[in-house]
Amino acid sequence: MKKITLLIVLAVVAMFSSFQAKATANCEAPYQEWQGPITVCGCEYDVVICYNCTITQPSVFKFKKWSQVDINCTPTCSTDQQVFDALIAKIADGSLSNMLCGTPPPCDQGVRTIHYEIPLCWYKYGLPDGRPEYRECADSPICQIEYTICWNAQLGKYISTPWVYTLLGNSTCYEVCPKYATQVLDPVAGSTSECFHFISQCCQ
Repeated sequence: MKKITLLIVLAVVAMFSSFQAKATANCEAPYQEWQGPITVCGCEYDVVICYNCTITQPSVFKFKKWSQVDINCTPTCSTDQQVFDALIAKIADGSLSNMLCGTPPPCDQGVRTIHYEIPLCWYKYGLPDGRPEYRECADSPICQIEYTICWNAQLGKYISTPWVYTLLGNSTCYEVCPKYATQVLDPVAGSTSECFHFISQCCQ
């Protein structure tokens, strides 16, 4: 009986350790990983975000990976650029930050500052089932979206400031990845494409 109990405990520890390793595989401390489905353009996309919630400093959300869940789903958006823009709009609309960091403070007590970090340069990795997974390229410049948000009890809604775009990194816009997304083909399973870019608000 003791042996069976010990085996169960070891199995639970092993599963927990495996989960922990998976949960932090894409994110370095102090960031945590969120992976989940986001629906845009009529299709579901698997998205990976690294996030760090703080009170005295900006809460930061880093967009790391994305892929379409069902390869047979036809997006209502006509281009990958439109899908990409829709994902950013959905990620940065405040609902994800509220879910992961809790509701913002009342406006008479302060505001929460949010930073979303969107890579300019991406590459495609060929998944086993043929789907391309979009991943951040090394040394990619970052387009940072910043705004503040708080809860206005009198109006019964959240109040946020306009988005401010800032280019972070040592490169100028698409210097690291001059090719546009449509110039790069999907790779075969297990291989990667070269780096490319989507049009970014930071470079307009």
